Amino acid sequence: MAMEKRGLKDKKGVSAIVATLIIVLLVIVAAGIVWFVIKGIVQSGAEQVELGQKCLEIDLEYVSVTETTSAECGDDDAYSVTLRRASGGDEIEGVKVVLLNATDSSELQEFGVIGELETKTTTVCSDALNADKIQFTAYFEDSEGNPVYCQSNEREF
Repeated sequence: MAMEKRGLKDKKGVSAIVATLIIVLLVIVAAGIVWFVIKGIVQSGAEQVELGQKCLEIDLEYVSVTETTSAECGDDDAYSVTLRRASGGDEIEGVKVVLLNATDSSELQEFGVIGELETKTTTVCSDALNADKIQFTAYFEDSEGNPVYCQSNEREF
């Protein structure tokens, strides 16, 4: 009879250890799942901060916009747009340009890449007749290849 009681006590001790191990494993699995979710959010936020910092280092300047003629613009007005980039900052993916008047704006158009200390002139077509303003902005690409636009600059001409 003493043997039977002793065996029952051993089984109760083992079941408490097994239950504790199962709880510990569940806590570890739950922590892993939470870490996986938080890690994705933190990495995404870090990339946005990095791209924002890159934008602060880009210095694009308006040089001139003059009306011109171009066969590629068809019925739209053609403008010769000149922009300059100062020194500093990383390589950009490109610059987008919009020409505007008081009531209308043209489509967002690719201006092209401007390197450090480079001045570039490109013909831009505008369906906004008699445009008198230009908006231009540099952009980078995120890790998924999507454009991330920096703050837009606007100038009257």
